[in-house]
Amino acid sequence: MYLRIVTKILSLTAFSIATTAQVCAQWTATVLHPASTVYSEGWGVHGMTQGGLVVIGSTTQAALWAGSASSYTNVHPAGAVESNIYGVGSGNQQVGTATYGSRPQATLWNGPTGSVVNLDNFLFGSAGTFGHSVNDGQQVGYVQMNAGGTLAALWLGTAGSFVDLNPVGVDGSYANGVANGFQVGSTYANNGSDAAMWNGSAASWVNLNPGTDYDSEALGVGDGQQVGRVWHDVDGGPHAALWSGTASSFVNLHPGGLHHSEAFGVDEGMQCGHVFIDPEFDHASVWSGSAASWEDLHLYLDQDDYAFSTARGIWRNGNTVFVVGDAYNTTTNNTEAILWTKQVDPASISGVVNSAGGKLPLNIAISFRNVGTQTEIGTANPAVNQSTSIYLTSALSTPNVDMSIKPAGFLRRTITVNTGSGHVTNANFNLIPGDIVNDNVIDLSDYTKLVTYFNANSSDVNWNTPDAEGTRPSDADLNGDGVVDLTDYTLIVVNFNAIGDN
Repeated sequence: MYLRIVTKILSLTAFSIATTAQVCAQWTATVLHPASTVYSEGWGVHGMTQGGLVVIGSTTQAALWAGSASSYTNVHPAGAVESNIYGVGSGNQQVGTATYGSRPQATLWNGPTGSVVNLDNFLFGSAGTFGHSVNDGQQVGYVQMNAGGTLAALWLGTAGSFVDLNPVGVDGSYANGVANGFQVGSTYANNGSDAAMWNGSAASWVNLNPGTDYDSEALGVGDGQQVGRVWHDVDGGPHAALWSGTASSFVNLHPGGLHHSEAFGVDEGMQCGHVFIDPEFDHASVWSGSAASWEDLHLYLDQDDYAFSTARGIWRNGNTVFVVGDAYNTTTNNTEAILWTKQVDPASISGVVNSAGGKLPLNIAISFRNVGTQTEIGTANPAVNQSTSIYLTSALSTPNVDMSIKPAGFLRRTITVNTGSGHVTNANFNLIPGDIVNDNVIDLSDYTKLVTYFNANSSDVNWNTPDAEGTRPSDADLNGDGVVDLTDYTLIVVNFNAIGDN
């Protein structure tokens, strides 16, 4: 993703950033179904690789594609009774299940020609293992126990690396998605189901269930967002659900007036799944963070041939979005794997920087971070003046980002923006001046510096000479009028004890 930054100063400092996000473009649907098979499903996508399954005769077999039906590669392991791929992730890895005899075994593929790794650790008392998702060298799924319960499972590329994610105090659990070191799924107890998130261990379990009157499951994760489905005592369901790491962040993605919906995948601020137009027929769907952003992908299929469809996997690479799923063809009476693609148009981020009486520097450094973290994924340094608009370009991997600024003399301010649904016009920073020593808190150390340099002015020979602690007299001139006086003192007093964002 590429950003173009425009900064102008008026009474407030305004800025505009052009980035890559979905505004208006058409989807293209490509049928991946191989003519040599009787049935196919698309489950995951990453890069130019799509994964899923085909049926040959009466046997389900794992399949990979590279954007077309002719690129189909059968990756059914030798000796397996049946196999399928449910997850496609980074590092050219795919995960699913291969059944040997009567035992299903979680399986890791390394591309169409790479090795196939059996992840089944044959846990005592287990009836089999299932792989559901892969990313960043991690694989997740679940262990089926002979007694009937399930245990959410995490692997790191080998059977011996198995980690039991099942939290204490629940009857069982599933893991359905993994990305960026986080795993999502569900736990169940007392006939209820709660959406769940982990960070590598059972002890890290976070309950995402929106409330006691809900049941929920998390089915996908990516870039700080989690998706799945919820059932509500009043509204029914299931309804497609979106979270951002906490139960309180729950967003209902269900479009009003339709029957029910589910979200299966998420990447870079966009979600995919399906919406049931009526109780019988579902349509493959995408969202960009809200129910109002819903797009019906089924409309891009031949309406004379395809009756219903679903979308299970999504991957976004800058200005291109890939969605994989399948649709039922009434002419051939086959379910057929489908790939939808879309070139997204430029969107923009715009807003103002309110200096609250402080003096902004000539340049403001903007740090782009993964949401909720201090991990920097891009920067911009727009010039601030009255007559020039300066455009800078920076590469970002996601439209769902935190923007953070800390001009000298101000506390840090961090805001979250998501350009997935188009132009953002309210990315405003309300700054707090008074941080003379730039430690992100306004306290006695700042007051002491102001008292030390009180009445200093820009004609003094040491105006820009730092003291032993690196502070210059000019740093105490918070409003930039060339003198340290009562106005600067007032800014310190008004904002005393204020603390900046992370």
